Amino acid sequence: MKKTKILLIVIVMIFISGTITFGQSGTPISELYLKGKYSVTCTTEIIDEASWEVCGFCNYKKDPKDTNSWTEAKNVEMNFLKDTLIITQDDRKTAVPYTRNPNNHSFSFTFEKELYHFRMFFIDKGKRIIENSDGRVLLLEQAN
Repeated sequence: MKKTKILLIVIVMIFISGTITFGQSGTPISELYLKGKYSVTCTTEIIDEASWEVCGFCNYKKDPKDTNSWTEAKNVEMNFLKDTLIITQDDRKTAVPYTRNPNNHSFSFTFEKELYHFRMFFIDKGKRIIENSDGRVLLLEQAN
């Protein structure tokens, strides 16, 4: 009876170990971290019949004297280096430090005095959706 219990425990442990290994084998850990260049597709949220919003770094001010004048950047890119994020808006580049939460692979940075905290979702290889803490969503596609 004692040998049967030990054998049963060993079989259960092997089964659990195999299940855990199988469950984690789908995506290499290296792909959970954003690294390199990604083109950014900005999404627009409809607030009501007369207003809409995009993520803060998807638009930029045309005239520094007119704080109500905003123009959407046509070519937005994010380049994830080891601890620096380079944000390109058309021809304007800004480097900002960023931090990554290794537990859930979210990341945070401050851009133009505003704190951004993004969670990440996978679509397929080279494509990610990131969501800011205020609900703004961006599509990232890895650049070649």
